Amino acid sequence: MPLAAGAYVVTGSARGMGLELVTQFLSAGHTVVAASRNAISSINLNTLAASPAGERLVILDCDVGSPQSVEHFGAEIRKYVSSVDVLVNNAGISHELPNEDVSNVQPSSILDHININVVGTLLIAQAIAPLCLPGSKMINISSMCASLDLAPRRPIPNVVGYSISKAALNMLTVKQAMFYKKCVVVAVDPGNVKTDMNPDATNSVETVVGSLQKVVEGLRKEDSGSFVSWEGGKLSW
Repeated sequence: MPLAAGAYVVTGSARGMGLELVTQFLSAGHTVVAASRNAISSINLNTLAASPAGERLVILDCDVGSPQSVEHFGAEIRKYVSSVDVLVNNAGISHELPNEDVSNVQPSSILDHININVVGTLLIAQAIAPLCLPGSKMINISSMCASLDLAPRRPIPNVVGYSISKAALNMLTVKQAMFYKKCVVVAVDPGNVKTDMNPDATNSVETVVGSLQKVVEGLRKEDSGSFVSWEGGKLSW
């Protein structure tokens, strides 16, 4: 089989927003690489693979918390695709306790969030960037919780490790935009989207991803290094 050009790569793709991104990208006619910690055994992804669009789906295991796993993923993806048009760094964790705040949060919680949400994103980009052509897009899924400007106006004392890691992810996005000049690199707030990590949210994953797909397609070079909402507006850092 010839290598696919212009693939869309989605991490954290076995459920929630990642799975919906894969589904909608396939529906739009793109070749999609779905990566997740246990992607190959994912019932959801294998169901998609069995659909008519499944011939354009590549499923690969990748644990973004493991440098060795990411390195292996980087080697494996080159067996299937020759170039990447869009990378969505969606893999992430939010393992906060309900009553956790800065007075009692454990160092391990903060480090775990940074390892997955920041270092994992860094490693995936390092693995994929050589496949990116001029105009390719790197999308880092961030959060409104990352905004230093908005935080005082939206006081949420918990989600400490998650918020810190997403703020760090935003800075990583700026640094990546400076270095990967051929790419458009942005951080995206998906809003209050209903997923396993946020079951009480108000926006359906289908609605958010549908809008996000339009945002991704509309990104231009001048947008690189910015923080945008799932509806397309610019957000303050």
